[in-house]
Amino acid sequence: RHRPEEPLDLLQLHRQRLQDHINPCLTYLVPAWLLDSAGRFQGAMVFSFLLGFLMEVLSALRNVATRHFQTVLSQRPRSMTIICHHSVLTVIYALQNTLGYILMFMAMSFSVEILLSAVFGFVVGHWFFFEMVPTTTTTKQRSTQ
Repeated sequence: RHRPEEPLDLLQLHRQRLQDHINPCLTYLVPAWLLDSAGRFQGAMVFSFLLGFLMEVLSALRNVATRHFQTVLSQRPRSMTIICHHSVLTVIYALQNTLGYILMFMAMSFSVEILLSAVFGFVVGHWFFFEMVPTTTTTKQRSTQ
């Protein structure tokens, strides 16, 4: 810290900032996970990709489960079935939100590589699991059924 009675040494400050850029260490999610080598950094990138991919897996699972449960509930609208199905969807929703916050913390590390790895995981996961299914039926489709 700079004390007012000491002269500001700009050269020393510049050297310190330069040293910080030469030897950067990134804390990944928790202080114990210090990315102080290329291997650890690449591992964090792979982990970020996998978390992004997992987020899309959970999203697809939740969509499939919702459609399945709507079909089951239209055939057997018992209260116990409703509670079980709603509980499963709630657990998936909780996992999605927890994972979303973890991904947000990764983005807050201000590492472009980590952020792009997670985004690439989202994109690949979306490509694998997105279905081109209309969400609503039109009036014309209903009349022909």
